[in-house]
Amino acid sequence: MKSWNEVAVDQAKVLANLDEAAKQHFKIDRSRLYYSAALPISTEPQVGDLRISFRVVEPTEVSVLSKQSGAELSPFETSNGESIEHLMLGKMNTAEMFNSLKFENTLFAWLLRIGGWVLLIVGFSLITGPLKTLAGVIPPLGSLVGTMTFMVAFLLGTIITLISIAVAWIAVRPLFGIALLILAGGAIYLLTRRPKASATQVLASAAPPPVPPPLPNA
Repeated sequence: MKSWNEVAVDQAKVLANLDEAAKQHFKIDRSRLYYSAALPISTEPQVGDLRISFRVVEPTEVSVLSKQSGAELSPFETSNGESIEHLMLGKMNTAEMFNSLKFENTLFAWLLRIGGWVLLIVGFSLITGPLKTLAGVIPPLGSLVGTMTFMVAFLLGTIITLISIAVAWIAVRPLFGIALLILAGGAIYLLTRRPKASATQVLASAAPPPVPPPLPNA
């Protein structure tokens, strides 16, 4: 819901209190005030330039979630030391505001978890990257080692992420935490089992072809 309108810039009023030297750095274009650090003013944006616009907030209905102290509103302090103070446009009841805040917090938390998971995979991939480079002298071996190192990085990142989330949730949602620990256990199993089979395939592919038997004498 849009509750503000852009106000046209009056050049005479805006620049009235500036001296002539300072006024040369400003210009107005399409109801916006532009400041140029360099002179003469360039038509292309330069480093240090500013674009300034003015807006007026029209009267509208808002919903506020906070603590009322007389005629003033102040943050509400919860028992765990958190502060609650939120404003939303439109008319909303208490349940709707709390549901909206809960959704925002949940979305933000999962974005952080996914971001941490991706960063862990990238970090482990960078750590194991030299192995792929060393094995790259033999093209088939380099490709297989690259796949193996990525799988190891993926599993390590997944294991650490699942365990971290499970530890944080085990006291609040035991079933959810235990399920994550089971998934982490499955990832650990894959991490300890897959490399053995893969190593055998790598050695087999890197081994020289068998020497053909000698041809019988004519």
